[in-house]
Amino acid sequence: TFADLGLCPPLVQTCRKLGFARPTAVQSAIIPLILNPTSSSNHHLLTLSATGSGKTAAFALPLLHLLSSDPYGIYALILTPTRELAKQIQQQILALGSGSGWKITCALIIGGEDLTKQSLELSRQPNFCVATPGRLAELCRDGDGGGLYRPNFKKVRFVVLDEADRLLSARSGFERDVAEVLLQSTTKIERSGSGDGKRARRNMCRTLLFSATMTRSLKSLEDMAGAGVGRLPLMKVVDENSTPNLPAGLRQEYIFMPSRVREAYLLNGKSKYPLAQSAIIFVPTCERAAHISGILTELGIHNVALHSLLSQNRRLASLGTFQSQRVRVLVATDVASRGLDVPEVDLVLNAELPRRAVDYVHRVGRTARAGRRGRAVSLVGEQDVDLVHEAEKISGRKLEKCVEVTDDMAVRLLGPVAKASRLTKMKLMDIGFDELVKKHRDRKKRDRRMREKAERRAKKAIAKVNEKRSG
Repeated sequence: TFADLGLCPPLVQTCRKLGFARPTAVQSAIIPLILNPTSSSNHHLLTLSATGSGKTAAFALPLLHLLSSDPYGIYALILTPTRELAKQIQQQILALGSGSGWKITCALIIGGEDLTKQSLELSRQPNFCVATPGRLAELCRDGDGGGLYRPNFKKVRFVVLDEADRLLSARSGFERDVAEVLLQSTTKIERSGSGDGKRARRNMCRTLLFSATMTRSLKSLEDMAGAGVGRLPLMKVVDENSTPNLPAGLRQEYIFMPSRVREAYLLNGKSKYPLAQSAIIFVPTCERAAHISGILTELGIHNVALHSLLSQNRRLASLGTFQSQRVRVLVATDVASRGLDVPEVDLVLNAELPRRAVDYVHRVGRTARAGRRGRAVSLVGEQDVDLVHEAEKISGRKLEKCVEVTDDMAVRLLGPVAKASRLTKMKLMDIGFDELVKKHRDRKKRDRRMREKAERRAKKAIAKVNEKRSG
């Protein structure tokens, strides 16, 4: 039981009220390790556990328990790759802490919201800060300038990286922002004894990493820790269900077709989603998500889109509409493939197979959850055969070939959706979507230049410190 794990009675009672009868395997393994920082478990933790195994409660419950001993200041900093997942984690922390007997404060620091308000919220020193790396790194860089408050991480005792494989992947774009935030949260700037200068001192906080899969970046981190890098060793905890074995009730299929008719086949009504109670269509880019969502609307199929070019209010509204099952089709980029609490999904449609096999596992894992049945159908072009083999390799199962679209079939498919596609493109142009895409790309380039500039400054500062030490 949760009481047997050492949690205080108010938290045990809250778990009971929320319907958590018994701890999951990962919760049973992790909670005691976090609760006993003076024992042999005083490690940084890397936890590998499958999606839906209760990872959020595994770190939130012990942190809430320990918070009572030092309730002032930002006690725990939690980083996650998407805004929606950050919002979900904040809600779960507040729900779990609702019966603790004291007021739990949890700041949500994500893009798409007012930067000044978020800066002010951090100045009040909340107990928890749940953030996406880019926005928090922006506050770390721009604090003390333009009226913004620089986050104070002196009291931070835990840094949690949820979906750590994605946060630390060089291809994700998060790596530099995560490094900047970690540097800020693990370093204290203090006045030297003589009072005429400042010195940096390491803040001994623990890092908790959670992931559903072991990736190259996490393996490198584990190897570094094994070689003695860092003040505290890295302890790896592997849930027996963490291997990317897909649910037994999942049926995986693919449809082979010429790439030029992929979209036409997806949208012509012969796909499986009109028959499903709930379906997610995964697409590779924001532009494709907006386009396909618009075409479906033109064809009379109610749907919502979820991608990073939507405002934060629109993203939350889309997710809420789909979660409440008022709309049964969600068109999304990979922001919806990880960690989100989505309803029972009957069907996952991959408009294109993802470039990384691990992303395929996360996508199709949205269906056939909790012992239910589900289907995952991928549209495969002539250039995607290797991706099918990669998906089969990581999932441990063959994908069934259910249909092959011939050239004759392709010609017939192109007509029905052409008009809807033209109308959608016109509407997207009318609302300035092309300009929005351009601004988004320009902003990413600007942010990348700023990160590189900050990185160069940090390297110069480190070089100066090393030079003084050697002198």
